Amino acid sequence: MIEALGVITNGGVWLGQKIIQRLIMDTSGNAKGDGGKGTAGQVMEKLTRAERHIAELIARGQSNLEIAANLNITERTVKAHLTSIYAKTKPATG
Repeated sequence: MIEALGVITNGGVWLGQKIIQRLIMDTSGNAKGDGGKGTAGQVMEKLTRAERHIAELIARGQSNLEIAANLNITERTVKAHLTSIYAKTKPATG
């Protein structure tokens, strides 16, 4: 909770893991449904290889800490990738 408040206070976006999983799974499912050529496929193409890998692990239900341990990176790095994934995949407003 303290971490979430710190992120929000600094102007960041805090999303729970379940919300991120749903976002990734929805985007990934749409990309598979259109052969990766439509809008969802274009969104997934915006992600780096590392971001796509982390997105897949999140979609499989791994926690940030598990991903960090498995990839030999810090949990903060995982969170940075998730922030980037969210920024690249969020729907346009308007």
